[in-house]
Amino acid sequence: MVISGANAGGKTVVLKTAGLLALMALSGLPVPAKSARVPFYRSVLADIGDHQSLAANLSTFTSHVANIASMIESCETPALVLLDEVGTGTDPEEGSGLGVAVVDHFKQRGAQVLATTHYSGLKMYAANEPDVLNASVEFDEKTLRPTYRLLVGLAGSSSGLEIARRFGIPGGVIQSAANHVRQSSLDAIEYLRRIKSRSRRGWSDAPGAGRRTRGHGRKVCFARQGLSAARIAAQLRIRKGVKAHRFRVRKAQP
Repeated sequence: MVISGANAGGKTVVLKTAGLLALMALSGLPVPAKSARVPFYRSVLADIGDHQSLAANLSTFTSHVANIASMIESCETPALVLLDEVGTGTDPEEGSGLGVAVVDHFKQRGAQVLATTHYSGLKMYAANEPDVLNASVEFDEKTLRPTYRLLVGLAGSSSGLEIARRFGIPGGVIQSAANHVRQSSLDAIEYLRRIKSRSRRGWSDAPGAGRRTRGHGRKVCFARQGLSAARIAAQLRIRKGVKAHRFRVRKAQP
């Protein structure tokens, strides 16, 4: 599963929640869920956070790469692999390619992978590759807080410029940044926002929406036309239903 969405939207929370619940189940502890099926993982591997170190001569990118290399070496299936912002910290084109290759490597070895990203390349990979799902975290842009809903089947936009504006970056700087963003990328971002807005209206109209979220959104698929990543992202088309899942950890009953 490739998870995208806004900065500070809760993507890393998904990874930590999945890892924590898997380890709880393997330890014989009750999992705070109505029902759950957790494989007997031999490996639970994670690359989460920034481990740069001056003492160890590690930058943000090299610390991630070193950790992922260790994960590849020690991975024993069945395995749960958690990758936070895979491929980050270097040239976006190379980082995106590396991210796709790493996720696909673990997939080919039979591991179950959760990876967060802002890269369109990984979103396209998830949309076009069998047995790989896109997912996104819902983010309330009015309050700048995550809603803790995971939308399975829907790729999300990062909303970086809007969040930067809300956090006090001057309007002139934001406008200058927007002018540097290719129009195709802006079209893709706006398209994703419209889909999310439409999906939210569908959930609010669904029976029992106040008690349980039922997704009536759409599966997002990226067209393969040999275009740039941004242009492909701008030509998203809708296929299947989107399911909404809450991933807030609830306190276990005594």
